[in-house]
Parts: sequence; structure tokens; C-alpha cells
Amino acid sequence: MSRKHSPVLSVVVPVFNVRNYLVQSLETIIAQTLKDIEIILIDDGSTDGSLQILRKYEKKDNRIHVYTQKNKGPGYTRNKGISLTRGEYICFLDADDFFELDMLECMYNRAKDRKADIVFSDFYIFDEMKQEDQPSSREVNAIREKYMPKTSTFSSLDCVEYLYQIDTSAVWNKIYRRKFIIDNNIHFAELTRAEDVLFTLGALTLAKSITYLDKPFVHYRFKDKTNKHPQEVIWAHDQLLNFLYTKKVYPFYRKTYLKQFITSVLYFELEDCPFPERHFASDLFYSRIKKFGIQNTEEGDILEGHWYNCFNDFLDLYIPAFKLRKLYSSSSDRIVPIVFATDDNYTAITGVAIQSIIMHANPSWFYDIYILYSEEISKLKVFRILNSNNIRITVVNVNKITKSKEFPLDENLRHITKETYYRLFIPELFSYKKVIYLDGDLITQVDLIKLYNINLGDALLAGVPDMLTEKEELEREKWGWKISKYVNAGVLVFNNYLWKKENIVEKCWEEVEHPSYSYTLNDQDIINFVCKNRILTLNCKWNFLYAAYRSNPQRYRFICQRNLIPQKFSILHYNGGWKVWKYSSKNIFGPVWWNYARLSLFYESFFLHIPSKETTQKTVEISQVKLSDEELYKIMKLYIKESFKYLFSIGERRRQYRLRLKLISSKIFSNK
Repeated sequence: MSRKHSPVLSVVVPVFNVRNYLVQSLETIIAQTLKDIEIILIDDGSTDGSLQILRKYEKKDNRIHVYTQKNKGPGYTRNKGISLTRGEYICFLDADDFFELDMLECMYNRAKDRKADIVFSDFYIFDEMKQEDQPSSREVNAIREKYMPKTSTFSSLDCVEYLYQIDTSAVWNKIYRRKFIIDNNIHFAELTRAEDVLFTLGALTLAKSITYLDKPFVHYRFKDKTNKHPQEVIWAHDQLLNFLYTKKVYPFYRKTYLKQFITSVLYFELEDCPFPERHFASDLFYSRIKKFGIQNTEEGDILEGHWYNCFNDFLDLYIPAFKLRKLYSSSSDRIVPIVFATDDNYTAITGVAIQSIIMHANPSWFYDIYILYSEEISKLKVFRILNSNNIRITVVNVNKITKSKEFPLDENLRHITKETYYRLFIPELFSYKKVIYLDGDLITQVDLIKLYNINLGDALLAGVPDMLTEKEELEREKWGWKISKYVNAGVLVFNNYLWKKENIVEKCWEEVEHPSYSYTLNDQDIINFVCKNRILTLNCKWNFLYAAYRSNPQRYRFICQRNLIPQKFSILHYNGGWKVWKYSSKNIFGPVWWNYARLSLFYESFFLHIPSKETTQKTVEISQVKLSDEELYKIMKLYIKESFKYLFSIGERRRQYRLRLKLISSKIFSNK
């Protein structure tokens, strides 16, 4: 097609490294039933062979025009595309999506029939993992049904409070009158993320004739992407805000803008982006909502339902952290980053460990605590209650980086779960130069500042030597390992800077997938192997090993060179399969754990432990821990609640409730 010809519609497609999807996308564009179109393909510096595919199609179809440039991002590329178009209408499609063949004809006919500035339609979400279509957002559809004008066409002023909510800010399910775009100088933000916010919502704001086509045409390919530029979502909305002020229409669209801004940031930033970008984006977000004067959810007409709850969560979790980071930003050496990894079974146990940290925290230092998890754990949100002036607890879903991984576990070590492997991700997740990793089954008896301030030098990590069995020691000596340098992985100080610089995470995962030896201690073996000869060994006071103490106290005393009493250790680590919260033990370390447990968030849950068949004669070790009147009152309320369940249950469930009542009553009467 000659470039002098003016088609009825111009299709602009930015292309950047989408070789795997490009052919399917182009085939569904050139096969459109609307033939009088021009197809402008702009290669944005692809390095995967995408350009060669474009050249091939350019030779096949004279409607295709290929342009190349150095990589400048989708916003710049689409703006360039606008300058190249000649059609009466313009649409912008993504090169990794595919389309129904009558899409352009149906949308163009609707535009001509209704004399519309903008036509938008429904779409499918194509799940890349499942290879199947899913319906578009139910929430958007519900808002559209409730608030979008029922007339065949409407203007932005007909829907001012929900204009930005009746559809997504995506550009690819819409066509635009070219003259309308040019006359109003509407353009894309030159960003790598959310570049279409300014264009799409700016166009909706100024449009006098908008129409909706209730049919899905686009198969939007949903891929599991981590947002590496979360702050750009905020900057995109900053540009939209400036646009509204420039056009002098912000007062009319304030509510819909704030809804759009808050929900977009909550969706993109708080769940999916990595650290430290999440902190940076959160600080930007808070500074904006503070500027808008909505530091609480009292403005109930701004948010509702799910997003109201999400915004509340943000306020509870991030605003204290924002203030603290401001306070400590001039002195980063006063921040102690601490990471746990947990699953549903260990959430309450981890809560005890965190409680012990809080009790010994220095009020002039900031303790940045993270809990890594991959499966939905209802209890995790409760941790936000513990946030205070110098404590911030953040739960981090690592599912996106773990679901493609396999975690080999030794069947003989059933108390060890896949979550132990999550510590291998720490250097990738956090920007701190050093990070303390702690297992959840421990308590700290001192402030962790001294542990964090240990000079690592060129060591990759620091830890306390483990006490292995004779068989385990012989095995590792055969592998050429120094047993004196073999550390327990329950308490580690990571040298994040060197791990990133030397790609240690990648080396660890290579060892997971292709082990050099027959490892029996899971990721602990892998960490020791990859970091061998560069491990700083710490004094055993930083990791009292309960399993070693129980198995051979004489040998362990010799290794530690100190009396085995709680006061001699800074961290008590209740490792191994014999847990003090499950089984009774007649030693002095059990009551120490219970003293912290009774002050934790999940104290009552420890009284609901049902012993297995092999341990029905065991009881929870609580006899040596005395409760306050308030704590005793809570336990008695729990006893009454469980009594009703017992009375109205039958069979096996009745037997279980009887065991629970026995445990709870033993605690009540032990306090008399």
C-alpha cells in the first residue's frame, strides 16, 4: 500500500523481544476482515530476532511498514507511531497479544455509526501458564454495569466520578479518532511502565463521544512479570494529574483520578514488585496521598469494598515505615534487616521469635523484619499489630520466584520444609549490604545489633559451626570439607553485596539442580558447599543448638566451651525434630521458650495442639510457666468455647475436643 493512501484505520505495534509470540500476533492482524488498514510495526531495538520476522512480513503484505530505532521504550515508540499514521482512526496493539479477526471491522463500524471519538471493548485474559482464556476483570465489569451511562454514546462529563473505572487504562482494546488525538495533543508518557495511563485516561477525559462494544476481541497475554520499575506507575499518574490541571478539569475528575491512582499503585506495587523498589514506590505513594489529604480512609466515597481494605492495609503497614525510614535515612547503619521464612504450620512459632526480638530491641535503632512465604497464610496479616516506632514487619510472597523451582528434601528430616530454601533468595530480594537470616524456631535473648555489626570482610556469610553426627562428619570430610567451618543455617548473616557481585544465588541454584554430592541436609549443605573457605564462624553463643544439646550434651559442652545454661547464649535455637511446644522435656530450656511464647500473638494456639498416636502420653511443656490474671482469663474463655464444641460433637471429633480440653484444663489448674 502506498504511503500516500489514507486508510480508514492505522494499526501501531511496538515490537521489543517478542519473537515467541510475534508470528501469532501478526497473523491475526493481517487476517483482519477490515482490509483498508495500514500496519505500522516499530522495532524498538530487539535483540532476539524479532526484526527479521518483521522484515519477512513486510515483504508479504504491502500494508505493513517496518521502522527501527534504538531501544527507547513503548511510550516513545507509540508516540512515533502516531506521527507516522494516516488513518481516520488509530489503534495500538501489543505484539505479544492476538486478536479476533473481526475486531477492527466491528470497532470501526461502531465508531462510524456513532461518530465516536473513542470505541472500547471487552477482552480476554489469556493465561500463559494454562494456555486458556479467562474473562476480564469482574470488578471492572461490575462498575461498568452499575455506573456507565446506558446511552449508546456518552461523554466524559456523563460519568465523571467513575470515568477511569469503567475500563482499564490499557490502550490495546480501544480505537481513537486520529484528528481528536492530534487536535488535543494527547500523547504517551515516555516510561517503560504504565506509559498508556496518560494517553488512555487523558483521551477519555476530553472525549465528547465514547461508545462501548460489549464483545471481547483482544486476547491479552498475561505473563508472570515482576515489576522492575514500580515508581513509574506513580510517575505516570503524576503526568495525568498535570494533564488534568493543564486542561483545567481536575476538580471535575478528582474522585475518579484518586480511585484510579490508589488502586493502580496498590495493584502494581504492594504485591508484585521486588525490594528495595517496593520501599521506594511506597514512599512515593505515601507522599502523594499525603499531598491529596487522604491519609486515612474517612473519605469513604473515594474507595470501597476490596480496595478500601487494601488501602487500610497500606496505611497500617507502610505509613509507620515511611516515617521511620525518613528518621533513619541519614544513618543507614542504624537499621537491622532480619528475614524469616515460614509456612502455615510455623507462623505461630515465628511469632514467638519475633516477639523475642521486639523485647530486646534498642529503641534508637530500626528493625526491618521480613517474613517470606509462598502459600496463603491467614495469620500473617496479624503481624502488622506489632509494628511500632522502630519495628516494621513486612510479609513477602515469594511465590513468583519459587513456583518454578524444585526443592529436594530428605524424607528423614520431616521437620524441615521447602521454606528453608527461601533464604537463598535473600540477596536477590533485598538491597541491604548485610541481612540477618533466622529460622522461626528460635528466640533471641539479646539485642541483635551486635550480631549485625560483625565485620564480614570478604566472607560470603557468617554462622555458628554445626554439631554433626559422626556419620555426617565422615561423609563431608570425604568431600574435602572442613568440619570446623561447616555452619548451621538457622542463624546466618548474609554478605548481600558479595552474593550479588559474584552471582552466588545462581551458583546455589545450579547446585540444587545438579548437586555435586549426595546432600542429606538440604540447602544447608548447598550453602556450605558454595560458600566454603569464605565462611566466617561465629561464637556458639549466637546459635545454641537444641538438637545437639539433647543428643550429646557432654560433646556439645566441649564444643561450646561453656556451661549449657540459657543465660550463656544470645540465641536459643530449638532445631531438630523434638520441639518444646509439642512435647514435654525435663530440661531448663523449655520454660525459657514458653516465657516468650506467652507474650506472643498466638499464645492460645499452642494449647490446641493434639498429640499424635505415638505421643498421646506427652503434654505441652507449660507446667513451669505461670500466667498473669489476664492470661488466665483468656485461657478460661478458650476452655468454655472448646467445652461447647465438645458437647455438640460426636465420634472422633469428640475425642479430639476432649484431648484439647484436657490440655487447657491442665494449664488452668497448674496456676492455682
